[in-house]
Amino acid sequence: MLGLGLGSASSCTAEPYACTANGQCQRGELEGACVAGFCAYLDDGCASGARYSPNAGELAGRCVEEATGSDGTGSESSSGDDPDSTGGGPIACGNGVVEADETCDDGNTLDGDGCSARCRPSGSEVWVDVQAGADGGDDRAVALGLRPTGGVAMAGTLATADGTPLATASLYALDGAVVATWTDDELGPRPLHGMGSDGAAWMLAGDRPSGDAAGNRAWWVLLDISLADPSPGAVDTLADEGAHGAVPTTRGLALVGHQDGAAWAHWVHEDVPDWRGGAVSSIDAVGSRADGAFVVVATTAEGIGWWLVSPQGLTLVEGTAAADQVSAASFDGEGRPVLGGVLGGEPWLTAYWSDASVAWTGPSIPEAPDGTVEALAAAPGGELVAAGLRGDGGGSWVARISGDGERRWSAEVLPETPSVRITAVAHDDTAVYVAGSRRGTAGDRDLLVSALEP
Repeated sequence: MLGLGLGSASSCTAEPYACTANGQCQRGELEGACVAGFCAYLDDGCASGARYSPNAGELAGRCVEEATGSDGTGSESSSGDDPDSTGGGPIACGNGVVEADETCDDGNTLDGDGCSARCRPSGSEVWVDVQAGADGGDDRAVALGLRPTGGVAMAGTLATADGTPLATASLYALDGAVVATWTDDELGPRPLHGMGSDGAAWMLAGDRPSGDAAGNRAWWVLLDISLADPSPGAVDTLADEGAHGAVPTTRGLALVGHQDGAAWAHWVHEDVPDWRGGAVSSIDAVGSRADGAFVVVATTAEGIGWWLVSPQGLTLVEGTAAADQVSAASFDGEGRPVLGGVLGGEPWLTAYWSDASVAWTGPSIPEAPDGTVEALAAAPGGELVAAGLRGDGGGSWVARISGDGERRWSAEVLPETPSVRITAVAHDDTAVYVAGSRRGTAGDRDLLVSALEP
């Protein structure tokens, strides 16, 4: 992105580089923000916390607040005695003044603090996509995953004419455009429960009736990263089993579910022995960690149990959760398992140390009276994003949680959309993604995917 020109004294000067979006501002692993048409990067030496890059033309190297002025005009005061006037100067997100099409301006261009780098409230709509199967059906998204090239992948089910679920997946660009879609036309109707990716392929997983006395049979389908070349498979045993999700490990992708009444994981391509946990009645949540470890949460005879499993199929930690129900699992910035669900009719979040003791318990969510936590995912900076249902029937909520369990911001999801139920969430450097369903025009449920301001 840098252009170099030779000066008369053999010195180098950087040509100006203009931007239109935050995603265009990156130096190595350092993420920046697009402010007033130029890239700015974190700098503790500036009161705003950001300094323009050397390629920002006349603003190069200046603190953001120095370049815009305290009133957004480029000087300390050019508006006489009227403190609300901008004096006709340039409009800039991050100058502390709500101007033009801004709906918030907290004096910086950082995401994750309630007002995004685009000066819009965190959790507000960026784009929405709705998919509908046959009339009267129950269509829903069940999982989200981040695409390596930016944007998000969704897996879910669309109802057929007889009401049975047909697995489907879609890839979305950053602007919400659908760039690829796959539908399970060949394998036929079957429940879908989860999706995982190792960066080269997507694996969708679920269970289906086996047609004999053995009960359900776990199934999976492997798609390349562009949703092409499906490779279907099934775990070939005559046992009662089901797959709740798919997780990436350093030994390949693994199905996670239950088999013969016990928690279970099966590596589909690597020669890794199946992992087996304790006796369970259901698998409730699965979450993966960057190093390939994963956490499995299940309902047992004693309550809620969980296991931290290594990529080699070894139990690292075993613990219990003091919740009425757990529906979500992920990891915080310290690599600790974080579980989410409901306790006493309120949303419940708890992180655990390596000895299974409680590290922190999450905050209350003002937008979730008598609600639940339904989804968890990692967020930038070692933080988390959580989403769930409002107990008053008023839709869903989303929140960003710090690495020590504090609420950074929270919001109601798509408040103008009828009866939103969010059951999956993801977060990258540009947006928070949520997915689930909404009430359709015929009173049924339609699949919903949306990007929100971070």
